Amino acid sequence: MRIVALPDENVTLTLLGHDMAEASVSGSPFMQSVADFNRALRRYSADSLARIADSGKRTMEFYRFKQDYILSHRNDDISVWILNMPVAMCAQVIDSISPEVRSGFLAPMYTRAAENVADYRRTLIAREAIAPGNMAPSFTLPDISGRMVSLESLRGRWVLLDFWATWCGWCIKGFPEMRQFSQEHSAQCAVVTIDCRESREVWADYVSSHSMPWINLWIDPSADTNPMRSYAVESLPTKVLIDPEGKIRLVVNGHTDNFFLEVKSLITSSSL
Repeated sequence: MRIVALPDENVTLTLLGHDMAEASVSGSPFMQSVADFNRALRRYSADSLARIADSGKRTMEFYRFKQDYILSHRNDDISVWILNMPVAMCAQVIDSISPEVRSGFLAPMYTRAAENVADYRRTLIAREAIAPGNMAPSFTLPDISGRMVSLESLRGRWVLLDFWATWCGWCIKGFPEMRQFSQEHSAQCAVVTIDCRESREVWADYVSSHSMPWINLWIDPSADTNPMRSYAVESLPTKVLIDPEGKIRLVVNGHTDNFFLEVKSLITSSSL
């Protein structure tokens, strides 16, 4: 149990036996609202959640209960206290919380949740932007020699982007097949690996000590512009196939065994 008290508040904790779940707190209006929420949740659990056999569905119903509670207590600090839920569900209710509560004593908690929601919403917009048929977002990144390489400079050929990192086992697992693909189709398709979320030194050491016969680029984690955001990269590896006109044709998250077969099929069919 977490107990919150504002300056000059006296809080009393009363234990009934050894079960902290049955403890009660008095003296703090906020802790009283926490106790009210916990009582409401226990009643809902006994009346509704206990009847749901599937644990996944039970968890989702628990979060929906919290959403409804937030909407009905949007002017109370408890609405921020119980915001810990999947970000997609948090995004559905966070804007309903009153300005007074947002700037209240739980403002740091609200700010963290709001930042997570903002990142989530930016990712949704980026996902829509990189749907097949849309123009690929532009970028310019340094290669292993420090030369700046832009996506536009590769226009006229197919381009295969691979967002990866040296610590990503599934990324490394895909390199032998990518190496073979690059050797067979380099005239038609430029392979571009884009290292993410690590220092330049770690990336450069790996590239220098391994056979990576394609364009190797690096994202500076401290840079203001980051293609990971514009390409909605949430997991590694993420691969994006761009056609000679600069339009996105395929986006795949994670390692898949048939990825290069699909890429070859797209490239071959376009040349017929």
